[in-house]
Amino acid sequence: MIYCPHCKKPSAGTSTNCPHCGKPFKNVSSAAPLATGLGHPQKSKPANSTQAYNASNQFGADIEFNDDTGESDNLQLETVDTSRQSDSFSNTTAPSHEKPLDTDYSSPPPSDSSKSTAVTTGALALSAKKIAGFGEPEKGLIGTLKYGYTVYKRLDSLREELAAVSKEKEEAWEDLDVSKATLGRAAYSYNVDDATVARLIKKALVLDKKLDEIKRETDSINEKFNEQIEKINVAVSGVKEEMKPYKIKEIKLQTAFDLANTNLKRASAMVKRREIELRNIKELIEKRQKDYSDLEKPKEERARLLKDIADLDNKHIPILSSLKDEQKELDSLKTPFEEAKTALGENRDILASKNEIIHNFNNQKAALQKELEITVDAITQKAKGESVEIQKAWSAVGERVFVNKLFTSQSVKAVAIEVNDKSQKFIAAQTKEQQYQLAVDSYDKEQYELAQKYAKLGAAAIAVIIILIVVLAVI
Repeated sequence: MIYCPHCKKPSAGTSTNCPHCGKPFKNVSSAAPLATGLGHPQKSKPANSTQAYNASNQFGADIEFNDDTGESDNLQLETVDTSRQSDSFSNTTAPSHEKPLDTDYSSPPPSDSSKSTAVTTGALALSAKKIAGFGEPEKGLIGTLKYGYTVYKRLDSLREELAAVSKEKEEAWEDLDVSKATLGRAAYSYNVDDATVARLIKKALVLDKKLDEIKRETDSINEKFNEQIEKINVAVSGVKEEMKPYKIKEIKLQTAFDLANTNLKRASAMVKRREIELRNIKELIEKRQKDYSDLEKPKEERARLLKDIADLDNKHIPILSSLKDEQKELDSLKTPFEEAKTALGENRDILASKNEIIHNFNNQKAALQKELEITVDAITQKAKGESVEIQKAWSAVGERVFVNKLFTSQSVKAVAIEVNDKSQKFIAAQTKEQQYQLAVDSYDKEQYELAQKYAKLGAAAIAVIIILIVVLAVI
């Protein structure tokens, strides 16, 4: 794996240009692989600081692991000819082995871009054509149209495949970065003895401390929030306890009111019934009197009408007496009804006021919850930023340990093996992405544009023919 001198991103080194920023790799050349022996780790003071710097630049090369950490392992790495390095990185190399390295290994400097670490550019182009499936354009109009249709139909799905492959590459890089950070923490746990590693660990621990402070701040805010919510909950419980006797009283008052209301309605109905009876009798008497006043009626008829009037008068007297009694009873029931109604209303007003208090408490809880969400969201964003920096810092530690094979225990070596595996997977994913990028752009553009022109001309011709047929049909 090599790193672009411009954007600092890793590459499999299978082309002359960076696959990320597109700028050419320059001022780098191949050098013989560096074989680094591994004995018991000691403080890193290489005989040549440039050599140590170059070794740290290469990440993702195959590494051999022996069972015994004390035995010498072989690490094959690509190195950089520093005499021809880009000026932008000339100041990052320690001038001598006496000055400790202070390189940010989470963003490694560039390496040799001319040497292919996976497949050659020619092999990439060949595999890209196979992936694309465009084929070769055939001669003639039909062949050109056929080729254009094949490219048109394949391009959309090919771009979707490229997007999926690019996502796989990003995930592979994230997995590799996590593994490097895990290796860095393992090195710290098992006391890797190296000056540069110690410096990088110190930086990572400072960042860890910052994140711990953020977590403590979050815990403190949550604790304060929970205390406030608990106080409100206690207050709400107290109000609910106060409401209990009023709720019991409401049942009794409701019963009393219902009874008073029923009695009042019954008495009112009786009074209305008597009034209707009196009104009916009065209407009959008036009708009989009108008929009786007709002197032309026979004597016997007038005598009968007079008798009816007398009978109706006799019925009127007891009904009027009953109406007076029933009206008196109705008047006596109005006061208990009003008293029951007032008592029930007052009790309900008390309950409503206490419900309003609970509602206000709930609003306070909602406001506190909203305030907590805003505060925690801001802290979370801050924590995310710190987490990214922590990941980079521990990844830098892990990369230094891996490149210099500072494996102090089998546990550290086991994590290094995982890092090596993830590194190879990333290279494979990156190579695959390059293949798909080449595949998307591997069609014959001249032939494709020609096919598009033919297709447009054909469509125009068909439209003219249709118009002519319609015109002729109308004529």
